[in-house]
Amino acid sequence: WAHVQDDASALARLCAGAIGICIDKHHKLPAYKPQIMTPKEYGYTCLDRLLESGFSSATIFQEGTKALTFLADSLPKSEEIEEKQNF
Repeated sequence: WAHVQDDASALARLCAGAIGICIDKHHKLPAYKPQIMTPKEYGYTCLDRLLESGFSSATIFQEGTKALTFLADSLPKSEEIEEKQNF
């Protein structure tokens, strides 16, 4: 069962990091600096701050999943990349 806990922890960190990038309009979470920290490290910091601020893990998962979906949808699709390469 250890791998299940590790997977849940990793997902929680990713969700918290996505919240920090997409939803934190009041700048209560640190800015993401990819040259200094990995997404996992950033997510860990955001997760700690969110939990300390009283957010439940369910809320972090729910809102973080929305933010991750938004980020994934903003990535260029393979068709778009091929069109630009053929231009």
